[in-house]
Amino acid sequence: MRRLISVLTLLCLATGQVASAQYFGQNKVQYRRLDFSVIQTEHFDVYYYAAEWEAALDAARMAERI
Repeated sequence: MRRLISVLTLLCLATGQVASAQYFGQNKVQYRRLDFSVIQTEHFDVYYYAAEWEAALDAARMAERI
């Protein structure tokens, strides 16, 4: 019985390292350049991309109305 417990303990220890292995950098944050502009109103800063300029103006107007 004692020998069986020893063998099972060694097996658990040997397989534990394999099961806990992770790939280095798997969840690494990847930075990229975000090219946006800012519309500054009296109370808000609205950040937008060039293609969304008209929508950003509408959003800035609506934000100041509330």
